[in-house]
Amino acid sequence: MKKILIVEDEIDIINSLKLILKKKGFQVEAVLGGEKAIEKINSFDPEIILLDVLIPFFDGAEFIKDLKKKKKGIKVILVTAVSEQAEIINKIREVDNTIKIIRKPFKIEEVLSKVS
Repeated sequence: MKKILIVEDEIDIINSLKLILKKKGFQVEAVLGGEKAIEKINSFDPEIILLDVLIPFFDGAEFIKDLKKKKKGIKVILVTAVSEQAEIINKIREVDNTIKIIRKPFKIEEVLSKVS
């Protein structure tokens, strides 16, 4: 059973993703905002992180850069409304060009195919 951490600033999106993933047997934890993400990564030890690109007071590109140095095996998938955040995504892709993207509003099939 894969362990997935959701890092998101919208509770409705957290709840939707948790429902989708738990129904398929994934072990899911979430943090609202980025402040507690590192702490939760250390305690939960996820295999996958679903990361909102645009969280207030949180630099997703720096987070990924630090994460890749400390925890090399974690897969990061961006959850974003891409058209609004192309510059941020390009910055993140400079850090890791293999990152997958789930577009908001997302479809259940897309979420499941990206985490499988």
